[in-house]
Amino acid sequence: MPSKKRENCQSTCVFCNSDDENNIHLFFTYQSSCNVWNMYVIASTINAAVSQEPRVGLGCSGTIFQILQVLSIGDSALFACILWSIWKQQNNKVWNDIVNARWFVLERASNRLYEWEATHKAHTNHGSEGKPSTPVKWAKPIAGRMKCNIDASFANHDKEVGIYMCLRDETCAFVLAKTE
Repeated sequence: MPSKKRENCQSTCVFCNSDDENNIHLFFTYQSSCNVWNMYVIASTINAAVSQEPRVGLGCSGTIFQILQVLSIGDSALFACILWSIWKQQNNKVWNDIVNARWFVLERASNRLYEWEATHKAHTNHGSEGKPSTPVKWAKPIAGRMKCNIDASFANHDKEVGIYMCLRDETCAFVLAKTE
């Protein structure tokens, strides 16, 4: 993968030495990633979207958003956490020479989602103080403008911070996303 941090990164897959490492390979077609998805009940949905990607040419982000269109809210949340955990697996291999087992990748994703849901529930209960909560609905930006949604996570026990950004245009079309 190309590096944006000016690090010398190899262009081959750190796991299988494939010369064609890209995000589709990392998240969906690398054997370990396939094994993780096959442990999850929506494997057929993911496999169908990934198998048509070369024909349709959506790229990784387009494939992800195509999958998100058919998933329930709960499945979408776990899907996003699994993507993050697969990305974390690659970083652990590159930077720490640690290879995570597929069950650990899925468990880490499930744990992060559980932590987020518990935190969100605690925040919602604490912030309401007897007032009815009004759901927040995403609104598209005005013509000629873009909207950047940002989220962050903090894990005290790991002393880690995650930052997630998604940029969309006035038609709600995906433009760019970044995680750190």
